[in-house]
Amino acid sequence: MNGKRCAVLAVCAAAAIAFLGIVGCEHATATSPHDLNVIVINPASITISNVVTSVVFTVQGNAHVTNEVDTYTDQTTLYLPLAWSVSDLSLGSIRSTAQFTGIYQSSGAVGVNYITVRDQQGSEGTAVVISQR
Repeated sequence: MNGKRCAVLAVCAAAAIAFLGIVGCEHATATSPHDLNVIVINPASITISNVVTSVVFTVQGNAHVTNEVDTYTDQTTLYLPLAWSVSDLSLGSIRSTAQFTGIYQSSGAVGVNYITVRDQQGSEGTAVVISQR
């Protein structure tokens, strides 16, 4: 009975370690458009001032019905419409959107704002706006 109990404990411990290893993993940052769950935003980072108050962001991708890399264009499929958001509305907001474009309008306040775009299947990307005086 003691050997059986040790075997059960060993199996439970291995399962717990495997579960924690899976749960503890973080999603990797995009390095290319080949990362299927990451949307690439251009520009990825930009610094603006009181002179430049708006930025046009675009994403790379194709509007198709499958979540695969398009072998002809080498771009990730996007499920439209895209949802744009900002981390801090006091710094600025997305004023208008089109199929693959979002226009950011600064409030004139100084700080760092993260722009996120998400498609209908949960793929997302982030860009950074640094507002200076």
